Amino acid sequence: MAPPGEGKTTLLRDLTRIISERTKLNILVSDERGELSAGALGDTSDVVRFADKLTVFTAGIRAMRPDVIVTDELLPEDYAAVRRARESGIRVLASAHLKKYEDVPDKLFERYVILDGLGKIGKILRSDGNDLD
Repeated sequence: MAPPGEGKTTLLRDLTRIISERTKLNILVSDERGELSAGALGDTSDVVRFADKLTVFTAGIRAMRPDVIVTDELLPEDYAAVRRARESGIRVLASAHLKKYEDVPDKLFERYVILDGLGKIGKILRSDGNDLD
């Protein structure tokens, strides 16, 4: 979570590549605006560009057997897609233009990373909002 221009997309891109290289998990990248897939994402990553998240998540879960879905700039209307993936046992990495944990409309994730300046991790919070020890 961070305001625009703080490095969220770059962090997601780097995490996607690292997960692909180190674990060989099947990764589906939902790239609604064609920004997230601008760099190398690893050999086990498949990208769907310029489609809404619900469509990509639904089709991906049915046809691509992803272990992880990565998406950028989550909006409140995208939470149903995230919930569906999580209920299917798929891990989800996502970013959002939010400044603080309290602004998250639906606490669906196990961890929340709050950036503090360009690409700098300020806090990592558990799902209950407390600091990760």
